[in-house]
Amino acid sequence: MLSHVNFPIIQKKYLAQIYCVAPEYAQSVYDLTQFKHKQSFEFSEVEELSKEAPTFHKNPKSRPEEGNRLVGFAPEKPFYQL
Repeated sequence: MLSHVNFPIIQKKYLAQIYCVAPEYAQSVYDLTQFKHKQSFEFSEVEELSKEAPTFHKNPKSRPEEGNRLVGFAPEKPFYQL
């Protein structure tokens, strides 16, 4: 299904999110996808984007502080960055 996406940035962000879960799976998806656009990209770009993947499309006010991790526990304070 990734081959039907027209924009490389969407493909990169999707692969970056997969890379956070399982790097070998993201590499396999990248290798097996036949990209239809002419703007090719390297897998190293996906690896760089994966560092920011947990914060894609998240409002900075709603993010936990630097000391907290996004692992499913309740925040240390009853509010975030308000």
